[in-house]
Amino acid sequence: MQFRQCISSVVAAAVFAHCSMAAPLGGPDDSTHTPTPTGSLPTTATRAAAATSTLSPLLEGLSKTQQILLSDTRVDVYNNVLTEDEDFIFDFGARRADSGTGAADIIAANRKTFPALTNQGIGMAVGFMGPCQFNLPHVHNRATELLIVTQGELVSEMVIENGVEEDGVIRNIKNELGPYQMTLFFQGSIHSQYNPGCEEVIFVAPQSNEDFGTNQVAKNLFGLDNEILRAAFGNSIDGAEVDKFRGLVSDSVARGVEQCLLKCNIQKRKAPLLQLLSRLLNNDDAAAAEEENALLAAGGSPIPQKIWQIFFTRPGFPSIQHHVHDWLRQAPNYTYTLLGSQTADAFVRTHYGDGERGAGRRDIVRAYRAAQNPALKSDLLRYLVLLVEGGVYGDVDTTPVAELGNWVPAERRPDVRLVVAVEHDELFNSGSEYGYPVQFSQWTIAAAPGHPVVADMVERAMAGLRDLVAAHNVTLGQLVRLPNYDVVNATGPIAWTEAVMRGIGAIDPEMTHPSNLSGLNRIRYFGDIMVLPIEGFMANMQRVGSGEDHFGLVTHDFRGAWKGE
Repeated sequence: MQFRQCISSVVAAAVFAHCSMAAPLGGPDDSTHTPTPTGSLPTTATRAAAATSTLSPLLEGLSKTQQILLSDTRVDVYNNVLTEDEDFIFDFGARRADSGTGAADIIAANRKTFPALTNQGIGMAVGFMGPCQFNLPHVHNRATELLIVTQGELVSEMVIENGVEEDGVIRNIKNELGPYQMTLFFQGSIHSQYNPGCEEVIFVAPQSNEDFGTNQVAKNLFGLDNEILRAAFGNSIDGAEVDKFRGLVSDSVARGVEQCLLKCNIQKRKAPLLQLLSRLLNNDDAAAAEEENALLAAGGSPIPQKIWQIFFTRPGFPSIQHHVHDWLRQAPNYTYTLLGSQTADAFVRTHYGDGERGAGRRDIVRAYRAAQNPALKSDLLRYLVLLVEGGVYGDVDTTPVAELGNWVPAERRPDVRLVVAVEHDELFNSGSEYGYPVQFSQWTIAAAPGHPVVADMVERAMAGLRDLVAAHNVTLGQLVRLPNYDVVNATGPIAWTEAVMRGIGAIDPEMTHPSNLSGLNRIRYFGDIMVLPIEGFMANMQRVGSGEDHFGLVTHDFRGAWKGE
């Protein structure tokens, strides 16, 4: 009974207190209650007049967010800080226009940019992503994010945490999102998005914290001390090279997706691999550099006098001996190297591994060693060899019909650092394995070491291998038998054509697509790139013998040593 009386007394006191606040009983404080006129809504002016307190002098000069955090009550916030109706509007469109960064913006509404969110436990970002652009891998330190696409198509990726794996491989949750589809990124997960198309993508991303924070993974990794980075990367990067890495990392949205770049006529930045190899290519061998300078001064070529061929043993394949003899006959002063399985493995480990002369690209070494499809392996290897050593690469079923030293006209010899030839032009030939109306062959390539197009191609080939693994949902080692188109698209002529066109487009912006070279009937030069017509590396011997073929340098038997069948 006493307990019930006690509770009743408490309830009565609470009701009385509530009624006292809701309807003042009179006295000195009556003047603080200003009724709203009948039939009208309260306005900013009437709310200001109704305010019972003013902003403390201690809060003056602080930001609105700071004032809110230091206010005694939420009533004080609305009466003294958020006093204008406009305080409750955030205009993403206007913020984007004010940023001045064009077609690649992530606009964030957080408690700093939109103080009304303070202490509300929610934030928002709206992304405007141009063609082929990345939102680089990042982490939100204090929030889980929902992402809803409102325009275009977006590819999202997320790595959650250590231990989330499939068959011992870190799980990458990858999805393609269309309009009004949604995904989520957990707090602390590494995630990114990219636009694979040529139209702008817009997405809306609510966050579970008004101060969600963003940690750009690549940029902030290289904010660590150099000693730590050297340990993380196997002691293969010295301090100067770490500084180069810092300069290569962009702050927000980066261009990417190689096929999309070509489709949308967007130029790619210089490949980071070239920066990794710069010490090896330029500084370690002063004697070689001095020899090249002397050669150039005498009217020679920066393309080294080296011949490279690849042959992974294939039972039943015809002898390649006569082809080798033909190469040596047309290049008496050149060194000749035939790379087999063991020598190729050693080359890749030496030049791209963690050793003294290595580039520290473990991903390249792992991919090369894991690849079991001979075509993929051979494609990647030729680019890796030419990037480091330079020289002339030719498939083992090719035969030179002109002396190698005369491939480049004498007057152009000191300036040409890459020689390529058309392999396909829809005006003359057709086939299902072609991805573009004009394509370049990669059964023969001549290049100076460190050429940017070759460096770009290495990265393009690595991306192609990753795409194949994802498309077939297997490991790289399980990609043994593949349709020809998969090979030529991932690492072969389609991919090579894209890399060459990016190099050409960087010199001549009007060269936006391979079809710009359709019907080529003469040698074209784009900076240090020499482009031969279709006869160049696919010579017609009858026309060569009669003097009608003025461009034929190599014949090709098309025996497909790379197929491994």
